[in-house]
Amino acid sequence: MPSAFLTDSEIVKYINEITTGLRPVKVRKNGGKREADVTIMLRQPFGEEKRIAQLHYDNAFAQAKEDGFRTKEQIQKDFIEHYEIYTELDKTKERSLKGDVDALKLMYKTALTPQYKASYKDKIYDAENKYYEFISKKTAYEKFSVETISDMARLKYLVFCCSLDIYTLKPMWSNYEKYQDERDFVLVSDLINHLGIFILGYTSDVLRAIARSHQWRSIWNVSSKTQATLFGMPIGVQRTGNNPFTSPVADWSNAQLQLCGWSIFYDNLMQSSEPPPRQVIEDDDLCDKYVENQIEKQEKERFKSIGPKGSGHGGETDIFILGEERDFIFNSETGELRK
Repeated sequence: MPSAFLTDSEIVKYINEITTGLRPVKVRKNGGKREADVTIMLRQPFGEEKRIAQLHYDNAFAQAKEDGFRTKEQIQKDFIEHYEIYTELDKTKERSLKGDVDALKLMYKTALTPQYKASYKDKIYDAENKYYEFISKKTAYEKFSVETISDMARLKYLVFCCSLDIYTLKPMWSNYEKYQDERDFVLVSDLINHLGIFILGYTSDVLRAIARSHQWRSIWNVSSKTQATLFGMPIGVQRTGNNPFTSPVADWSNAQLQLCGWSIFYDNLMQSSEPPPRQVIEDDDLCDKYVENQIEKQEKERFKSIGPKGSGHGGETDIFILGEERDFIFNSETGELRK
C-alpha cells in the first residue's frame, strides 16, 4: 500500500481524535429532517463494554441461526453463485476496476514530490468508490446474513454506551431502559453507522504516516520518558472503573493499539544498527521491503548459510534515492541499500 500523504492539520486532527478516543458526528434527528440535524460526540468503548457487547453479538448469532438466516458463506453459495447474481462478466468488470485502483496507487507511489502525490489522492478515492459501488451488488445480500445481524446487535448496544452530549459529555440516555424506548430510529441508525466506522479505525498507511510525524513523535517520546498516560478520556466522561481519567490497555481502541505498534516499529527501525535513510522510512513499500530484507539477512546469518549475491547495479528494480548528505541506490527486489 502506498504511503499516505497527510497535511499537518489532518495529522493534528487525527492525533486528537485517537488520543482522546472522541469523535463528533452529525446525525439526523426527529425522522431525518435536515433542519433537525444534531452533533453528537462518540467515544470509543471501554473494555467491560466490549465484553457485554460480545454477549449481545453471541445471543443474536444463536437467535439468527435458529430463525433460519444464512451465514455470508452460505449466501455466497446459495444465492450469488446459484442464481448467477454476479456473472463472469461482472467478475471481469470487477478485475478491471480493481486494476484501475492499483494503477493509480502505483503512480501515487512513484510520484516524485508530495504535491504530485497529493494530486492522486482524489483520483484513488474516486476509483475506489467506483469499485466498491460496483461490487455492492454482490455484498448487498450480506446485510441479511447471520454475521451482519449479530454485528448490528453488538453496535446497537455500544451506541447506548458511547453516545455523549456534545457539550457536557454526559450519556445521551441515562439508562438502558430509556434507550430501548427510543423511537427515533433514524437517529439510532445513523449512530450505529458512525460508531461502526469509528471503532474500525484507520487504514495502516494513515496510522504509519501519523506514527512517524514529528507531531506524534514528540507526544510518544515524552510519554515514553516520563511514563505519562498516553491515552485517556477527558473530564466528564463516565466509566465504571475506579479511575475515570486514565485508560488501561483493555480500554484502548483499535487505532490506539495500532498506532503504538507502528510507533514501536519506527523506534526499532531508527535505533537499529543499520537504520535506513529517511526517504526509505517515509515510503511504506520501500520500508517494508527493507525490513523484510534485514530479517532475511539475520536468518541467513543465524543458519550460517549466506550465499553470494549479485550486485544488481543498474537493474530494473533499482531505485535511486537522493539524500541530503549522500545518495543511495535501493533495490526494491532484494531490499538492499548501496551507496
